[in-house]
Amino acid sequence: MDLEVKKVKAFLFTLNKTHEDFWNSLRFANFQILEHSVLEESYSESVDFLFLDFSFICGFEFSAISKIKKIFCNKPLFVFSEEDSACLAVQCLKSGADDYFTFPLSVDCFLQKIKKSFHRKKKTNPEGFTEFIGETEEMLEIKELAYKYSQSDLPIFILGESGTGKSFLAKLIHKHSKKAQTSFFEENMATVPEAIAEALLFGTKKGVFTGAENRIGLVEAATNGTLFLDEITEAPVAVQAKLLRVISEKAYRPLGATEEKIANIRLITASNVNLQSALENKTLREDLYYRISPLTLKIPSLNERKDDIPLLIQYFVNKRKKDITYGAIDLLKKHHWKGNVRELESTLERAFCLCSNNTVTKEDIIFY
Repeated sequence: MDLEVKKVKAFLFTLNKTHEDFWNSLRFANFQILEHSVLEESYSESVDFLFLDFSFICGFEFSAISKIKKIFCNKPLFVFSEEDSACLAVQCLKSGADDYFTFPLSVDCFLQKIKKSFHRKKKTNPEGFTEFIGETEEMLEIKELAYKYSQSDLPIFILGESGTGKSFLAKLIHKHSKKAQTSFFEENMATVPEAIAEALLFGTKKGVFTGAENRIGLVEAATNGTLFLDEITEAPVAVQAKLLRVISEKAYRPLGATEEKIANIRLITASNVNLQSALENKTLREDLYYRISPLTLKIPSLNERKDDIPLLIQYFVNKRKKDITYGAIDLLKKHHWKGNVRELESTLERAFCLCSNNTVTKEDIIFY
């Protein structure tokens, strides 16, 4: 559907005429807007969009949102308000609204936003993956795949920039897998010195080197469970060769041992480096590449899913029992997040310390 060609029909539920200029501007922009001050059980006319003035919600509470969505078979619904409050915005979104707009509002800005709604395929959060915050289509698709992958024992590879939540997603996959009641172990290979990497993962036999004792490695510790290795391309080549055997033959030998042990683990690996680049740079064995990546998940950067920023902000705001203005949210949405969600959380923590009356304003936002 093209907004510039087709006459677009929308129902406006409102109890006042305060923003008549805005609605008239939309009418000039090819909208047919039918106003309603009473919520009926059914309507004979079909519509493309639903506009809900916050004054209407005040009269019927937030249940009006879900009720209207149900009556109109989940047509896109947008809430309009003079309240610059993130709490209200998130409450509306949780109740079923597709977006929340604050007056004064630019008609051009609004039109750009709703054009996306014509082509958006609405997905839902897989059960158990709502903790991995994100409602954009890219994030819902990732969570849907992650849920499906969690039901398999095949190795999983997670690609994503630093701070996107690779470790958290790996934990969720384990939590919803058949191994949920077993152990989950993780290690960041970028932080492990090359000299001890093999011993850390596969264990040691007493006397293999000075001071060595009989110690189990992470592979044995994670028996029947999940082992998550972040920054897998940083693992030494010798370690990569032994991991290959763990996956392909389910066997390995501790450092200094003569007898093999059985490896019964679910392996999840991750990197902030594209595996094809790692292959070209010779930091990843080609044979291991094919073994660790039958199931691959690519987490989008925060800059690629900026529509999720308000939801993430509200999560951190609720966690600290604070509030935040819509102006501050807008400022945070415009920022380029090199450190992704980790940087967003750090920026908010700083703002929580600076804010007055437990409410973060845009003046409290400081970027480094």
